Amino acid sequence: MQYGLIAAMLLAPGFAYVIQLLRVPDEIPAPESQIRARVLSPLIAGAIASPQAIGLEFGLEEINTHLGQTLQSVRRGNPAFPFQQVMLRMEPERCQVLAVYRYKEWNLDRHLHLRMTYSVAIQDGKLKVRLFSAQLGRVRLGAFGMHKLEEVWLRKLLLPFKREIILLNRLETLRLEPGRAILKVRPSSPSSPL
Repeated sequence: MQYGLIAAMLLAPGFAYVIQLLRVPDEIPAPESQIRARVLSPLIAGAIASPQAIGLEFGLEEINTHLGQTLQSVRRGNPAFPFQQVMLRMEPERCQVLAVYRYKEWNLDRHLHLRMTYSVAIQDGKLKVRLFSAQLGRVRLGAFGMHKLEEVWLRKLLLPFKREIILLNRLETLRLEPGRAILKVRPSSPSSPL
């Protein structure tokens, strides 16, 4: 009897932790809006190819629509791509990535909700992004968990966004506000890849 009680006391926190990981957080990414947003791909390609500095302003709805469309096209080409949905939230000097990841291992097929918050700044002409906090389901992760989550899952999310990464690497200024991002992109060099 005592061994059963001790085992239950030791296993209960582990089960509670797993349940909290699998639970949907309080705030989940909203379904994609039916509002027709600007198509950002030509704007991004034009900014990358521009021989002069160019200013851009993107609304949050436009950015989230662009992310959704890009992920949708990747999933059509590769049904095993694990990300189902991604959404950004912006506030001054911070950006929050909310993503729904489909986890299929060990006979388990679940949607896990990731929330990564980054501090964002331009320093010495380079974009500096620092992981600030992370949450998986309803569990806040420590430093080790944050970096593992970023390495293992979030890097997969960046693969389809090659042009966007080129654009971000050429930022001269960036201002994040609730609902919009205002950026100035340095001119392209003659040998800049598209």
